[in-house]
Amino acid sequence: MTGGVAMKITIKDIMLNKDVLFKLVQNKWDSPKKSYEVYRFYMEIESHIAFFERERAKLARTLGEPCGEERYQIKPENQSEYNQEIERILDVPIELPSLSITIDDIANTQYTDNKDSWYTPIEFYKFEKFLEKANASIDTTEK
Repeated sequence: MTGGVAMKITIKDIMLNKDVLFKLVQNKWDSPKKSYEVYRFYMEIESHIAFFERERAKLARTLGEPCGEERYQIKPENQSEYNQEIERILDVPIELPSLSITIDDIANTQYTDNKDSWYTPIEFYKFEKFLEKANASIDTTEK
């Protein structure tokens, strides 16, 4: 994290907002520098999503039984343990590079050729709440 500034959130925060966060990289930002900042931010997020999905799959293989090609159904007797382990993974604290964009920045961006990348009001709300939580946690102390 540059300058010792980092957003402190949990994997749960990312998983609840991953679709909205993905749309950030679909925007045409006003400068290459901003575009790179957003890309770097999303690549960090993507690594945490991959970690969660890998761990969830391992738990399903361990606590479940096969039910189709590469799919597992959690055994009823293991459901509670599975849920507890998923919650433990979701509660893992992480640090992300700070992101200096606002809702207004997003509203004023141009979108790539994919019309589906337009943000809905609920997506603006979700992103605003994500930013509020992340920005409230920023650690500005030097490392």
